[in-house]
Parts: sequence; C-alpha cells; structure tokens
Amino acid sequence: MTVNHEDIVGRTAFDVEGQKVGEVEYCYLDLDTDLPEWAAVKTGGLASQSRLVPLMDATMTADGVNLAFSKGQITGAPEVNLDLDLNEAEEAQLFGHYGLVYSEAHSETGLSAGRAAPETGGDAVTRSEELLVGTARRKAGGARLSKILHPGETAPKSGQYEEVGPRGGSTGHEVTVPKGHTMPPTTEPGHGYKLVDPTKNKSGK
Repeated sequence: MTVNHEDIVGRTAFDVEGQKVGEVEYCYLDLDTDLPEWAAVKTGGLASQSRLVPLMDATMTADGVNLAFSKGQITGAPEVNLDLDLNEAEEAQLFGHYGLVYSEAHSETGLSAGRAAPETGGDAVTRSEELLVGTARRKAGGARLSKILHPGETAPKSGQYEEVGPRGGSTGHEVTVPKGHTMPPTTEPGHGYKLVDPTKNKSGK
C-alpha cells in the first residue's frame, strides 16, 4: 500500500485480526524507494511505547489503519531510537522480526511488493546476508528509514531537510533547521520533511 503520510498520522491502528493496537505517530520514508513504507505506532496501556511496523498490505478504513501483522508482533518489535534515521543494523533487525527478507538483491518497490511470513516466534533463518522468511527484499549496504516530520514539529537533529510530497518524492525544496527548532511551513499542504544532510548545520548537536 502506498500511503499519504499526512492522512495516516494520528489514525487508530488495528492489527491483522482487527484488534486495536494504538495510534500512528509518524511515518518513515524508505530511502531505497522514497516512499513512506513504515509507521511508528504508539501502543496503548500504562507502559505505552512506540514501535515501528511495515505498511505493506495495510488498508485504510473509516475507523483507521488495518495493519498486516499481529498485535504481538507489533508490540514485541525491537526498540529503536525513533527520533533519528535508522541505520542498516536496526533496519535488518526489524526486517527479521517481521519475517521479511533483508538482502543484497535489488528492490524497486521495497516492502510494497512483499509479504510477511507466518509468525514463528520471532525466529528467522539466516543465510549469507539474507533473512530468508517472506518475500519482501531490501538492498543491503545503505538502506535506511527516515522519519517524516511535519510543520510545527521539533527537529531531532540539526541539518538540511528536504521537503517531500504526501507520498514521498522530492520537491526540490530544502531548509536548514537547527536541533530543537520547529519545522517551518511547507510550500504546499500535506507535505513533510526528511533529513538529507546533517552536516550542513552543526549547531545544537
């Protein structure tokens, strides 16, 4: 599913069986496809935490977003620093948790073309640089996820931010924002920002 990150943020998230999991806080742009393909879901309860979940095979309804994974998989996902872009090791760990292939094979569509394997207690079979469960593939050696920020939100890191469209994709417009400052208005409604160069403004680090 290709989602509009402006529409999905703030919506209620349900698991594959229709159980409420929590609320979508952010979307993450897959830098290999330039599409928003992961979401941070804030789970409910006293120990409320945010977990990343793939948006592959997700569907939008009047009630919210139906995800293609169980509540147990989502709430049990590895903890990562959601304020920063994810590195390769963190993304590979997430792929393995959800039973998705992380390999050197080229991927034109990233997660959107793949499917998750049945839940097997979080175990994955490793061979070479691939997690051989499921069929979604990620190109190794540079694949990362970048948090999409919206106007008014706080920049987690100083640097150059590029404005992206509702479904990802470059607009050619960039701004420099110091850490802790709020993101400025976008040129069009529904757009967001991704960090493209943290070296252009070192203040506030």
